Amino acid sequence: MLSPIQLLIMSEWLIISAGLILILLAFVGSIFPIIPGPLFAYIGLIVGNFSEHINFSHYTLIGFGVLILAITILE
Repeated sequence: MLSPIQLLIMSEWLIISAGLILILLAFVGSIFPIIPGPLFAYIGLIVGNFSEHINFSHYTLIGFGVLILAITILE
């Protein structure tokens, strides 16, 4: 049985890993146009923000969201 501290550490690593996988998928999306790279990068930032070690302000996330929306529309 895992202690609560071990579960917390595992969940932090899962959140950070999921965010990094999404950001890596965004890099792949910059090569293959079928994958929406900017959207996956933004989702990766949001997922990573749920970690205690990665903290973006709400204004930063909203600003990135507006930029992603503009990039998506212009594409």
